[in-house]
Amino acid sequence: MGEIKKKNRYRVYYGSSVHITIYFFQSKGCILAKACEYILELRDSSEKAADLLRENERLANHVEYLQSVNDKLKVENSLLRRAPGSNIRPSSSHES
Repeated sequence: MGEIKKKNRYRVYYGSSVHITIYFFQSKGCILAKACEYILELRDSSEKAADLLRENERLANHVEYLQSVNDKLKVENSLLRRAPGSNIRPSSSHES
C-alpha cells in the first residue's frame, strides 16, 4: 500500500496584499505524529484547566471564610469599643 500524502498550503505575507502560497506534501506517519501531538496537547490543556478550576473554587471558599472571619472581628471590635471601662475611642475613618 502506498503512502497517503496530504497537500498543505502555507501563505507567506509580504506587505499588505502580496503573498506567496507554498504547497508541500506530508507522509502518513508525519500526519499521524502531529495528530497524536495535538491530542496530547489538548489533554494537557484540559487537565490544566481542571486544576485551575479546582484551585479557583478553593480560593473562592477561602475568601468566603476570610470575609466571615472579618465580619465577626468587626462585630467583636464594635462590642469592645462600647464596653464599659473601655478607653478605646471609635475611629470614624476606619469603620464601615
